[in-house]
Amino acid sequence: MPVWIWFVAAGVLGVAELLTGTFYMLILAVAACFGAAASLLGFGATIQVVVAAVAASLGCGYLWRRHKAGRLAEKPGDNSFDIGQPVEVKAWAEDRTARVQYRGAEWLAEAVPGAELVPGRWVIERTEGPRLVIAPSRKNG
Repeated sequence: MPVWIWFVAAGVLGVAELLTGTFYMLILAVAACFGAAASLLGFGATIQVVVAAVAASLGCGYLWRRHKAGRLAEKPGDNSFDIGQPVEVKAWAEDRTARVQYRGAEWLAEAVPGAELVPGRWVIERTEGPRLVIAPSRKNG
């Protein structure tokens, strides 16, 4: 394959990386550069594709293992930059949840067990998926 095809593919994948924010597209862009290098060295299309595929597989495998190892070492919600951020609770529902505004959106918040359900300032203790687990702010009492 002509070398320019590999470089166009690398450019498109690089732009896709900027739009998605994952490192996987960057790995694929680098793999396309390996395919371009094989083309520049005069190898046929089959070898070029194999070189790019091996580079992509090794890079994505490394990234996946690194990501998985990091996730297993932490408890869910422990690595959130939201922890300790304040939210304002206007009213509580009977199921110990409230709707709060946070970062420009409405979130479902749940009180930590044993907390007295009073309106006012609360702080995020952890996140559980799209739900905030909140505790009373020390400034309330």
